[in-house]
Amino acid sequence: MDSVKSHIETMCHLIELAKKIPEKAIDESYHFIKQIAPYYYDGEYMVEDYNNLLYRLRRIEKISLSSRNILEFHQLFDPKNPPNGNDLLDYIVWQGRKELIDEKHMEKEDPTIDLYTWEFANMCFFCSKEIEITCNKLGIECHLICIAPGFDPSVDLNSYFKFHYFNIIKYNQKYYLIDVTLPQFFQERYNHPGKLGVVGIDGPDIGCYMMHLKRGPEIAMKLFTDGYIELDEETFKTYMDSFTLSFRNAIYYEENDNIFPYSIRQYRRFLNGKDSQANHEKTYCLGIQTRPLKNPDIKIWERF
Repeated sequence: MDSVKSHIETMCHLIELAKKIPEKAIDESYHFIKQIAPYYYDGEYMVEDYNNLLYRLRRIEKISLSSRNILEFHQLFDPKNPPNGNDLLDYIVWQGRKELIDEKHMEKEDPTIDLYTWEFANMCFFCSKEIEITCNKLGIECHLICIAPGFDPSVDLNSYFKFHYFNIIKYNQKYYLIDVTLPQFFQERYNHPGKLGVVGIDGPDIGCYMMHLKRGPEIAMKLFTDGYIELDEETFKTYMDSFTLSFRNAIYYEENDNIFPYSIRQYRRFLNGKDSQANHEKTYCLGIQTRPLKNPDIKIWERF
């Protein structure tokens, strides 16, 4: 009981620190809670007292982390005027992005917005569906693709992530990946690397992992600004790896050395519903982590 009291006192101290030095407070909070988590594990579940610490961790996150995008970009979007020129890719993206804009905003005399400040959450299906409809009207080959947690909708993973939709189209004999709502996965509050390994909360979002991959920032910036990117093998694998990594918790890295086990061929099978990440990785390694790490000081990010 004395330990519980001292742990709560430490978290309360970190809440006050977050008001002054948020970067230091959030780093120390994630590290501290991973260190003391074994004290609250009964061999099967985390005991109730642990939730008191998570509650305070959430307060520290709210104070320390913002909703801004971790990859700064600026792209003006005018929902009333289609892009100039004859490039159908820009027009297709424009049609998809119009779905982001609510009617109230459209009533403004000048509804032009900077997409950096806009909200993309829960809009992926509507935008991707509009892109599919637009392509069908134009006679362009288009595939509406859904990513489920663990690439398997039949597995109930304990995760905030539900589904994400994007498009692959064929235009002028080339394939392009279109994802106009990818920025929803790059909010700072969901992308701190320290989240990985904390019991009872989701790990970092897709954006955090994409930013750690070789071409990730380049691919993300292209999608944020243009809305599309030519689909070569490296682009496809980087995009898919980012989702794969985000579906895992830190237990996976205690038990496995290979962090990028899937080939392009396997990812195609995942998207076609013929296989899934959940078929290859243990369920307790996916979604929210339910038990403490054996080694809370494990160096995971150095392996990327």
